[in-house]
Amino acid sequence: MRKIVDIRNESGFGLISVLAMMLIVSIALLGLFISIEYAKYHVIENYHTRRALLLAQGYIEKVKYDNRNIGLTSYPHVTPLIENVTLDELKGDVLDCEVRVSTTAGGIPNLEPGYLNIYYDVVTVEVIWKENPIVGSAEHLNRERKVKIEEYYYWKRSGVIVQ
Repeated sequence: MRKIVDIRNESGFGLISVLAMMLIVSIALLGLFISIEYAKYHVIENYHTRRALLLAQGYIEKVKYDNRNIGLTSYPHVTPLIENVTLDELKGDVLDCEVRVSTTAGGIPNLEPGYLNIYYDVVTVEVIWKENPIVGSAEHLNRERKVKIEEYYYWKRSGVIVQ
């Protein structure tokens, strides 16, 4: 005997709807986990930027302290410096950075335009580092980072400058 098949029978559609629902939920969870990892990366990056700013500010403060008694008629004495420093050591993962201290004048002061005998010098501190790579991350996330702080020193030079 032949069995009559009813087209309106919905047996098997429950399985398809469950599979479709699981696919939608898994895609949503995958997006959620990716966004959590991306946010975690940026939190760590901002933490390193804040540490680099504090490190650079410390070097600027040292230059200020070393030149605290120069007065208004002398330029700051800055020894150019390139130094490797540990920026962060989190869970045994060490992140090193390079600190560069320089001066624009290098002992030859810049004349402030429009003012007679007013000179200036710019002391610059740069902290350069590269974030530790994340497995499977895009290349733009692992680019080199840099923090730069400048301090302007103005002074008046009395007398005639002979060059």
